[in-house]
Amino acid sequence: MVWNNLINNKSMTGSKKWYLSKTLWGGIIILASTILSYFGYSVSETDAETFVDALLSSIETVANLVGIVLVIYGRIKATKVVK
Repeated sequence: MVWNNLINNKSMTGSKKWYLSKTLWGGIIILASTILSYFGYSVSETDAETFVDALLSSIETVANLVGIVLVIYGRIKATKVVK
């Protein structure tokens, strides 16, 4: 019952790129920490959360910088007026 409510949550609005999903990155971190623990390394929950937050912040920063570069490049290369 609870699982169905989570899956069929009708209150979700909008969308986002797959790489901005904390759920996806959390799963990747769990997989990576499982593999690392097999080889004797340890990754705490706090470390994983910090890594995911930093990764998402970095992705957003890079996306913003790419956007700025495209705006400047587009303006420099433009040959026609926008109406």
